Amino acid sequence: MNANSVENYSKFINQKYGKLTILKLIYDETSSGRNRYQYKCKCDCGNIANIPCWYILEREQKSCGCLKYKTKIDYTQNIGKRFGNLIIQDLVRTKRNNDTQNKLYYICNCDCGTKNKYIQVHLFHKYNYTSCGCKQVKTCIKDCQSYVGTQINDLTVIEYKYNQSAVNKRNKHMFRCKCTCGNENYWITKEQLLYKTPQRCDSCYTWKSLNSQNNLLEYCKSINIELLNQFTAKANSFEKDNGKISTVYNDYNFRCSICNNEFVKKLSPCSLLICPFCNNSFKTNTEKILYNFFSEYNIFPQKTMIKSKNQKLQKNIEIDLYIPEYQLGIELHGLITHATTSNIYDNYFVGSKPKNYHLNKLESCKEQNIKLIQFWNSEVLQKTDIVKSIILNRINKSPYCEYARNCYIKEIDKKTYDQFMNNHHIQGSTNGESVRIGLFYKGNNNLVSCMSFGRARYSLHEWELFRFANHVYCIVIGGATKLFKYFINNYNPNDIVSHSDRRLFNDGKLYNILGFKLSHNSNINYWYFKRYHYEQNVKLYHRSTFQKHLLFDKLDHFDPNLSETQNMENNEYLRIYDCGNKVYQWYR
Repeated sequence: MNANSVENYSKFINQKYGKLTILKLIYDETSSGRNRYQYKCKCDCGNIANIPCWYILEREQKSCGCLKYKTKIDYTQNIGKRFGNLIIQDLVRTKRNNDTQNKLYYICNCDCGTKNKYIQVHLFHKYNYTSCGCKQVKTCIKDCQSYVGTQINDLTVIEYKYNQSAVNKRNKHMFRCKCTCGNENYWITKEQLLYKTPQRCDSCYTWKSLNSQNNLLEYCKSINIELLNQFTAKANSFEKDNGKISTVYNDYNFRCSICNNEFVKKLSPCSLLICPFCNNSFKTNTEKILYNFFSEYNIFPQKTMIKSKNQKLQKNIEIDLYIPEYQLGIELHGLITHATTSNIYDNYFVGSKPKNYHLNKLESCKEQNIKLIQFWNSEVLQKTDIVKSIILNRINKSPYCEYARNCYIKEIDKKTYDQFMNNHHIQGSTNGESVRIGLFYKGNNNLVSCMSFGRARYSLHEWELFRFANHVYCIVIGGATKLFKYFINNYNPNDIVSHSDRRLFNDGKLYNILGFKLSHNSNINYWYFKRYHYEQNVKLYHRSTFQKHLLFDKLDHFDPNLSETQNMENNEYLRIYDCGNKVYQWYR
């Protein structure tokens, strides 16, 4: 606890702000940054709430939240009433699941036997909820039953079974299928049946039938593909951090006899041996987006393979898009295929990558003098312009360039800052920054650069540089230096810390220009995401959001006897690891 902060915040005890009366100062060690310092307040509505001090002093919060929820509708009048199969038992204001603030919920009982179902009041009235979800289940069961007798590729659905006791939703709807190979007892989930390609039973996959080099050579010859290295049917196994054994299938080098391009492929149960260059339809959507983007600049990236630094993880590393003339490699990671799970059943569908899988790629490329950028597919799909801007900056082809001497500095408000960062920084905006400095072009007064600072969140440093971003597709020469000098001259800091995502910005060039020194590389971070959300709109949550002591109010199903990871997976969340951060420090 900082003595100066305690002294400054204690000055406002017993004062009143709007409907809030400050009772005392509280220090919460479980919170981060400035949120550790909180006021215990009494609201005129009668509610007692703990609110971060800066929410009241800087954001000018005036109530415990009751003003925000003030409405003309008296929701209490519905308590005890029936709506379809639902009977409303109570009305509460609380946090549920991923709520960041208190919301109004009806607590309902359903005729199907479900008790204490929480439903947000505005959703209840907007969508006319009449059940806890059991009606939707009946509709889904009826839809699944319609697939019985249907043939999908090599599988014919013989039987459908609904497993109500399954914790994971994907295991509730199961189909028994007959395969063209004669297997009549192949059970498969709805997700596998409808979205897995190609649909066939396990015994039909190419890698199992190609158990000798002669068989593989004959097969390759039939599809105009040449095997370039020696074949072995054995796969490598290694022990993961959790003590479980994981299998890594061997990489093989192939050359297409039609287009003469070389490519790398694993002969794993989910692989399909086909030339990715002759069959563009088998490229991922994100590869297509960036490949077409590069072609506009007469740049044609290629797939390439390098030796792995840690061969226990993988012998060879394939780079999705490699540009030799710039020594630049771009990796595009699907969230599902690069996620990690402790569920053995999930290992078949989820990539279950080792913890340091992405970091190993980064370091292996660095040994080969290749500058590697690793994007999640969700970033390419949701923030396409920012991704393209980052790439153009790396190859010195940004279409717009301006000098900082043609710009002027002005501090900006929170709304302008949030809008700029969400549109021009790949990690979006931040919370907790207290200084937001903008750089405006004199010609048209447009905001072209922005830098923000605040109290250090994860260390004892005085200040932290939170964000810096230029307008997309634009380079401002000297912009970062001009903004940083303004902060130094006007706020007189003694020391500053900053964190750089190694997955995207590993060279540290900007920090060297500003006078920062590399302190250390942080541990690898992990992120959670909802497995059934499409990558076009999926959201990544930092691990700090779902620490175990916070899960009780955030998850539908929480078991205190299970670990954080197990609870998250039981609620359909998966975990994906990044490459960690580089931590830089600046001292006066």
